[in-house]
Order: sequence, then C-alpha cells, then structure tokens
Amino acid sequence: MTRFQYETILSELTADGVRRIALNRPGSMNAMNRKLIDEVAAAFNDANADPQTRAIIFTGEGKA
Repeated sequence: MTRFQYETILSELTADGVRRIALNRPGSMNAMNRKLIDEVAAAFNDANADPQTRAIIFTGEGKA
C-alpha cells in the first residue's frame, strides 16, 4: 500500500489500484476549510495523473 502526504486528508493506494481518499478532521466533523478543499483537489488530481489508480473511494474519518 502506498500512502501520500497531506495534512487534512488521508490518501492511500492499494496494490490492486484502489485509492482511498478520506477527510481527516474528525474533531470538527470533517468540516470543510480552505486547506481541506485544496488538498482534496490535489489528491484527486494526483489520482487522475497516476496510471496505477483504477478506482477511488472517497470517505471521511470519524462520525461524519
């Protein structure tokens, strides 16, 4: 599994090409702020540019 570095989201790619992108601000119920929005956009751009990414699961950590 490959992990990518972001501050407000988690992004990891499994060996079979599934990329999991998760909002990682559970203390604020994953409320959106500028940093989070920018990192989500960057993670999707990175996934789009990566030929190993075959599918994306978009989720959040914690209750929300």
